[in-house]
Amino acid sequence: MADGDRVPPNDHVGRYCAPRDMWSTGRLSSANFKPRPNDRGMTSVTHVECFGGPTYEDNAISTIEMLSNRVANYQDAGKIAIIRVANIERLSTTNHIVAVLEKPTRPNPCHAVIVGLEDLLACEHMATIANQSDVRSARRA
Repeated sequence: MADGDRVPPNDHVGRYCAPRDMWSTGRLSSANFKPRPNDRGMTSVTHVECFGGPTYEDNAISTIEMLSNRVANYQDAGKIAIIRVANIERLSTTNHIVAVLEKPTRPNPCHAVIVGLEDLLACEHMATIANQSDVRSARRA
């Protein structure tokens, strides 16, 4: 896949969620999905199936390993949210598009971005979707 291509709807993306942005209950919050200052208005994620492993589980483990090596201030107390792209793109409305696009970088060829999460309401909906998805410990193996 090339830079700017849409990630297939049945694929998944992973997002590191810092413990400082989670609710005291450990649930993910809207703050976990707000674009970070260096994300240029897009929410940075990793395309899980891009790793090409034989199973979803192999790719999920590769995603956690990649994020643990790439995210500044990574903490084992954080969580990794692995979310189906189709569930993210359901946040789109007639007037507002939410999309997941490939955005490979030299250090992370599986890098992707979510566009359209600029406002708090969209981030709150994203947190709801994430909490119903595959949320894992960020603890390194």
